[in-house]
Amino acid sequence: MQENSFDLLLVDYDLDDGKGAEIVAEIARKNPRPKIIAASSRDDGNEYLLEAGADAVCCKMDFDQIGSIIEEVFSGSVRPPPHSPITLNQ
Repeated sequence: MQENSFDLLLVDYDLDDGKGAEIVAEIARKNPRPKIIAASSRDDGNEYLLEAGADAVCCKMDFDQIGSIIEEVFSGSVRPPPHSPITLNQ
């Protein structure tokens, strides 16, 4: 992966060339690392992204909430995703 600096990544689970969880796991090991928001339309995809190291979820069906989720990620007050009983990485 090319070395660039980003504050935030929105990652889908299903990518043309693989799975987003692989990218999230690689990026989550970096220090410093950007905040990562899982953005899949599939609940299981968002679960895999969280397990790989994503900080929060914004399901594509709830994408009108992305602004508030970004604010919560950067303020440290992330809430559980609305469609899943997943606990978030802190």
